[in-house]
Amino acid sequence: MHLDDLRESWLFLLLEIGETDHAEIQTSVETEYWEIGIGNADALVETKAALVGRNGLQSTDELVGQLLNQIGQYRYGGIVLITPDRDTLAKLRQVLVDPAKQNSLRGFRHLALEEQLECYFDQSLDDYGFGRESRSPPRRIEGGTSGVVSAGTAELFWRIWSQIFRLIPSAELVGDPL
Repeated sequence: MHLDDLRESWLFLLLEIGETDHAEIQTSVETEYWEIGIGNADALVETKAALVGRNGLQSTDELVGQLLNQIGQYRYGGIVLITPDRDTLAKLRQVLVDPAKQNSLRGFRHLALEEQLECYFDQSLDDYGFGRESRSPPRRIEGGTSGVVSAGTAELFWRIWSQIFRLIPSAELVGDPL
């Protein structure tokens, strides 16, 4: 493996917080978690995950605080934050709206994969088997630990992105500033 294989170009964010709408069930509380994958065109370099009820996380605020700590090291680093859709970013912004905490996503650039698929390929994430209901939350580590690991969802997200990004205009790949 070369040093270049470890470069970090993209940060893939999967997030499930608060209440989500489902077809028959108007609002059901889902397992709250986040999962990130850090990768480049050659490989998914690293994945990290957190789940409320594990690793001492007892609330959404603690979960989001830990997420901000994890992604904070990439702020202003030129890494594009890629989410499945704009709703993911909107959910994150909703929980960050606390003037006392002064949270911010400034310094990141953002790109929503669903928009790219619709715009350039007339497809959706469902076409790739990556609809919201098909995504798996992080897995609990067996044994006496309270940790979690990726269930492979971040890797699948990266694989979808790696299939299409070369076919998207380069101006789109830089994302929108947050």
